[in-house]
Amino acid sequence: MQLMIRIIFIGCVLSAALFAHQDSPDDQVLFFDAKKKVMSEAYLDAINDLEKLVDSYPESRYVDDAKFWIGYCLEKIPERQIEAFKAFQLVVSNFPASSWADDALAHQIMLAEQFVRNGKEEYRDVLEKQLDNSNEDVQYQAAISLGKLGDQQALPALREMQQVERWRSTASELLRNFENDASVPGLENYSVFGPGIPEYRRENPEDIVLPSEGIDLLTIQPERYRHYRSMLKTDKDWQLPELVDFGLWHILNIEEFADYNGLSSTFDRREWLRKFWKENDPTPTTEKNELKDEFVKRIVYAHQHFSEPMKSKKQQYLEDQYLMTGVPRAPWDSRGEMYVKFGNPDHRGVLALSRERWNYGRYQISFIIKKHVTNIYGNGIQGNSFLARLGPAYDQSEMVRANYIDREQFHFMADYQKKMIEGLEVQVKPGSSGSSEIRLQVPLAEFKPERENEIYRKQLRYTIVAFNEDMDETKRISERTSIESPSRGKKVPLTAIIALPAGEYQIGIRVEDPESGLLAIAKTELSVK
Repeated sequence: MQLMIRIIFIGCVLSAALFAHQDSPDDQVLFFDAKKKVMSEAYLDAINDLEKLVDSYPESRYVDDAKFWIGYCLEKIPERQIEAFKAFQLVVSNFPASSWADDALAHQIMLAEQFVRNGKEEYRDVLEKQLDNSNEDVQYQAAISLGKLGDQQALPALREMQQVERWRSTASELLRNFENDASVPGLENYSVFGPGIPEYRRENPEDIVLPSEGIDLLTIQPERYRHYRSMLKTDKDWQLPELVDFGLWHILNIEEFADYNGLSSTFDRREWLRKFWKENDPTPTTEKNELKDEFVKRIVYAHQHFSEPMKSKKQQYLEDQYLMTGVPRAPWDSRGEMYVKFGNPDHRGVLALSRERWNYGRYQISFIIKKHVTNIYGNGIQGNSFLARLGPAYDQSEMVRANYIDREQFHFMADYQKKMIEGLEVQVKPGSSGSSEIRLQVPLAEFKPERENEIYRKQLRYTIVAFNEDMDETKRISERTSIESPSRGKKVPLTAIIALPAGEYQIGIRVEDPESGLLAIAKTELSVK
């Protein structure tokens, strides 16, 4: 029996309610009237009708349904979610044979996770208890919640889940979080992942005042400066999560970084990052996230190779711009910033003891970068395009500064280990009953089809994965199929049906020829009402 949290498809309620007509029994009329109110989000009115049904018709066949929907309505009211948990427990305890019992338990697991995240540790026992549930799906749902909370008791179940296809992606992601934590010494002292808060983290960005002299205020954004200052630290022992924060400061815009930086709990930061990486994953149908892996590789390399402190005590700039021993400093200098944002240059040359030239032929730009200082005040990096070699009339230094130096960004070209095919077209057609169509137009010629009896054919495998608004995988379809056409140059239609409850989804699509390695990838969005 598959346990899924039925975030109830309210659209189905309306069609079911049409059967409640004047000749129906009073309890049925009352029940479907209440469900209409749930559909319109009139939760308090719905609760009143459902409680009236339970009190007035205790023998009704709708009592277990009503009990579940009472819990559902209470769950939608933030201040009454404890009551919702208790209401779901009544369904589990009093109606164990009901079709709603597993759904009630699933909602309890979801609520318990939220309660623990908000400091109600007693609900952790609820999750741990479900690890011994005889229903395997209940075990796995509890393991996911505990895994998100960083509880190592989830590890055995998560490892087991890796062997089950429909749970593999979620379990692998959670296990990677545990592995990353274990690989970083002193992680428990990091303010986001444990109770210890290093001194450098105690400086509230809102309390930081910009320097009154020595800088051009037109080159600096006050909020970015405050975030920068709040992340500096005196010692050199940077932990991986700290490098992640600084790296994100280079690639996220002010609003995005402020949202992330304002989160204080382990769960919230991990969830934010998990969703961010998944939303930007170039291959969302696979477990590997090339963008995330490249980002981590770059920040580690930048810290290892561009963090040496300045030995001279002569200072031309403000102290918080320098990498100096004994003063608050960044994890890398201006070279590290460019490496995080653009990767390895095509050519790197030394201009002087304190300056380097980095050329990026793939972007037709070059930079002169100062060592041992950051670019927080806009004076650590200068840039121009290759056209500047033609003379002053081709000087594009201001364009390069605006588009490459001062802008938060992350340039990355994924290595798919396969030959990529362009031209895969996608259309979605949401269905009224939850079954939606994913319509693909596959460029047959690009996949090098075989010709037989005047027909061009090709065996392909397609994978379609749906992610909900939290970027959790909710549905995966993976099948082999044969496409054919009398014309080699035409695009061939391929339609897949995917059943999803109401909600907003991101859809990842992969079409490949397993034999030749030819691959087409696409993304789209789907709204199911």
